[in-house]
Parts: sequence; structure tokens; C-alpha cells
Amino acid sequence: MSLDSCWTLPHAPLVSILHWEDGCVLYDALKTSTTLLSPLAGQVIERLRDGAADTATLAALPDAPDTESLAALLDDLAEHGLIRRKD
Repeated sequence: MSLDSCWTLPHAPLVSILHWEDGCVLYDALKTSTTLLSPLAGQVIERLRDGAADTATLAALPDAPDTESLAALLDDLAEHGLIRRKD
């Protein structure tokens, strides 16, 4: 994955997130669904609530792992429909 891939959070205004030390829960009001996430996934979602961000920006998050692990996390979040690659 390229570091210049850009990511977005679909219908961000309808997404709420609650954080705990060992994880977080995402609530999607549009889908009326909840999703349990890792702390890092929660950081990614929080950042994307503020607007689209490229992979390099997400790699600068405080607890971001190496690029390969971050790419795998972003792909997993996208596969589950929580985020999407911005064209």
C-alpha cells in the first residue's frame, strides 16, 4: 500500500465512538450497528471523523505501528465497511 493512499470515514457525522484503555466501541447510527475495535483502530476512526487523511498522516498517530501493520489494519477496516479509500 502506498503512503499516499487517502482514506475517509463514510457518513462521519453519524458515527460515535467510546474509548476505554483496552479498546473502543463504534456506533454507526445509519446502520444502527456497533463494532468493537482495538485502541489503534479507534484512533484511526477518530482521526477520520475530522476529515479524509492519507496513510502517511495516519502513520503519524501516537500509537501507530510499522507501515505494514498499519496497512493491514486499514485494509481490515475497509473490508468491514468502516472506512474507505478515497478516489
